[in-house]
Amino acid sequence: MSQPRIRKRDFAGVAALGFDPVEVEALARKWGEGECAALAARMHEWTGWRVLQLGRKGTWPVHWCVERPDRALVDAFGVFPDPIGRSLVAIRCERDVGEWTCCPPESLCAMMDDDDRREIDAALDTAWFEAVFPRASRRDAPIAYPNPEQE
Repeated sequence: MSQPRIRKRDFAGVAALGFDPVEVEALARKWGEGECAALAARMHEWTGWRVLQLGRKGTWPVHWCVERPDRALVDAFGVFPDPIGRSLVAIRCERDVGEWTCCPPESLCAMMDDDDRREIDAALDTAWFEAVFPRASRRDAPIAYPNPEQE
């Protein structure tokens, strides 16, 4: 299973890949539609991969994801390989393809606190995200965020 992804919002289709469709839909809806910027920022922190955003000039972007070194896009809905990945994600977001831009991840990362990171990391520990964003692609050591209460 090299390119797991949800096709045309058919969450039932992931059952054939061995995943619980209800769990995957909940993860995809939360981290792919509501919290995609935070997820992309955290995946960037783990990998250093570029953060891309989709939107129109002068408006708030409608979606964020990361781009692997092989140019595949990765978000909560799965892995979308180049050259069709950008088109597939844009269609899912109901936007034209032409407005993908690189997003400076520092601003997104600065908006997260340790609780956000822990919540995202818990999602990344699920079977779905392990298939989409394997631990092998993450840096050996997580970025450390010391907890002042534990010092």
